[in-house]
Amino acid sequence: MIPLFTAEQARAIDRHAVHGLGIPGILLMENAGVRAANCILESFADKLSSVLVVCGPGQNGGDGFVVARQLDALGISVNAILIGEKSSLTGDAKLNAEAWERSAGSLSLGLDELRDSLPTSTLVVDALFGTGLSRELAGDFRKAVELINQRGLPVVSMDVPSGIDSNTGQILGAAIQAALTVTFGVRKLGLYQFPGRGYAGDIRCESIGVPAPVASDNKLIEATDLPRWLHPRALNSHKGTAGHLLIIGGSKGKSGAALLAAKGAMHSGAGLVTIATDAHTQTVIDGRYPEFMSEALVFSEHSLTDQLTTLCQNKDALVIGPGMGLEQAKALGQDIYLSIPLPTVLDADALNFWQSGAERLSEAKAVRILTPHPAEAARLLRTHTERVQSNRIAAAKTLSERCGSTVVLKGACTVIAATDGRVRIVDGSFPAMATAGSGDVLSGIIAAQLNDNTDPFDAASAGVLLHLLGAKLAGTGDRGLLASQIAEAVPRVIERSLSTTV
Repeated sequence: MIPLFTAEQARAIDRHAVHGLGIPGILLMENAGVRAANCILESFADKLSSVLVVCGPGQNGGDGFVVARQLDALGISVNAILIGEKSSLTGDAKLNAEAWERSAGSLSLGLDELRDSLPTSTLVVDALFGTGLSRELAGDFRKAVELINQRGLPVVSMDVPSGIDSNTGQILGAAIQAALTVTFGVRKLGLYQFPGRGYAGDIRCESIGVPAPVASDNKLIEATDLPRWLHPRALNSHKGTAGHLLIIGGSKGKSGAALLAAKGAMHSGAGLVTIATDAHTQTVIDGRYPEFMSEALVFSEHSLTDQLTTLCQNKDALVIGPGMGLEQAKALGQDIYLSIPLPTVLDADALNFWQSGAERLSEAKAVRILTPHPAEAARLLRTHTERVQSNRIAAAKTLSERCGSTVVLKGACTVIAATDGRVRIVDGSFPAMATAGSGDVLSGIIAAQLNDNTDPFDAASAGVLLHLLGAKLAGTGDRGLLASQIAEAVPRVIERSLSTTV
């Protein structure tokens, strides 16, 4: 797992280096520029005929002037342009701008110089703004971003693409579309949330010689983390030791959702799966897959408690919601959701049921994992989808805190939030996963991981990774993937993960 840091934490690390460790700030700037120049040489060797470095008046601009000087020293044709007033340069940025001016003989200024230089440039270095930007770009800075994007040249951004909020990944008016982002010291949260992730291009994190003095509760998880949560089974394992999962879901016209959750569970390791649904739906799904068992539920207020008490016996985990329908979700009633003593994944209408009173989930007798998409999260938080998407990390943490539950906020770069404030973000996205039933498969996969991971945060993390990697393995492009194919690819993902631990 890779730590991710907020802009405030990143700046605190730099202050600690300068004031706590006594490392001169200008040395840190030199290190950043040298590292970035090396990345440019490695990644864009065929684009160095004419490099244009576009600098802002702050520290990020200072990094850019170092890059210009380093490339110029290698005999590369470089032009550095300052957007903004020369008088606004201060501190280390001013020193490096003056060093460049002495080296190059002049310092280009303003939008007119930018317009004149872009047509003959082969590569642009974006050094306008770093992590300090907290307002929308305006004036010449916004025009500069728009001019660079319009030209369509490969762009290397310093630290974060200018115009991207380094905490949330949101676009602040306009943003640079980078081919490569070289971020310094630590990775910033906004680079791993959309839309920022889509603007960053490839991301390289380069050390500038400063250790992070504090740990971060925010982590990036990737395929190499799966062995943390997946372990080889004993040779004498049997279906009973692999876990018996109960799924309450399915309804007329939506029986497939429950079946897909069951497929996700069994393909990711559950030994037994029972689908509990209404009598009509049971006749539809019974026998569709001989591996799944089924039970009929009578959705009446007086009989459900006794039925579910019996059904939950000898089960290890529970999924409620896939394809269930809101009326049936309401028929369960709050007390049943809270009293079931099994670790439970709540999805779809089992979440929509809680549009009011979701805080009561913190009273549940066992762990609860919530798997909302952004609109469902917005309903639970009594806000708008756009508000959730504007800061997905904050939304997931808030929902987890209010409900006392692990939260999986679905979407590109899925956010997983634990009740103690920790957050994990999945490194990656796959557009082909935008397919009906994908979330149902995920709910089954996560629930199956509860058999091997008593910590719901770990089970959710393993499940989300298996889901993404299964989709990437099964998919052949950015569309056309079936949810069932995701489930069917998961055993191969598990096999590859386990082979790395041998």
